[in-house]
Amino acid sequence: MATLEISKDNGLYFVIPEECGTGVKKVAGKVAKDVEGTLSFCPEICETVVTAKQAVIAVTAGSGELAEILCSKISKLGQVEGKRESYAFIVAENPVEGIESALVIYGSDKLGTIYGLFHLSELLGVTAMVDWGDCQYVKQDSFVLKEEDSFVSKEPSVKYRGF
Repeated sequence: MATLEISKDNGLYFVIPEECGTGVKKVAGKVAKDVEGTLSFCPEICETVVTAKQAVIAVTAGSGELAEILCSKISKLGQVEGKRESYAFIVAENPVEGIESALVIYGSDKLGTIYGLFHLSELLGVTAMVDWGDCQYVKQDSFVLKEEDSFVSKEPSVKYRGF
């Protein structure tokens, strides 16, 4: 069974290919800071796959070779194809060569990928009030994601979301 234990001892990489664009990279940086605020270490953000025990891999459908490789190896990822603002949030073992276990966030489009990244912050217990209010991060020693935490999001019920 696939698990991902995020802790200072295990380390963590965020793999965000260049093809995902600057918006996804900025959000990945924000989520990495949320990991740092919660677990007291900041994951390294890379554009290419590195040899690592564990990683968070965020890609957008149709955005390059890594997205194609992941989609061919993990069948559930195809469920977001053709949808808008949807994402697959999958805990997988050996998703690509060199990474033992990973959280794969596969967005149907860039917004889907961004929503998937923010879902990780939500699971860590981080709220928007950390940035906008006077809330503090809830400190943890480790955080475990299991295969049961994997899911595919639904398409939003309204066409345009926002404030």
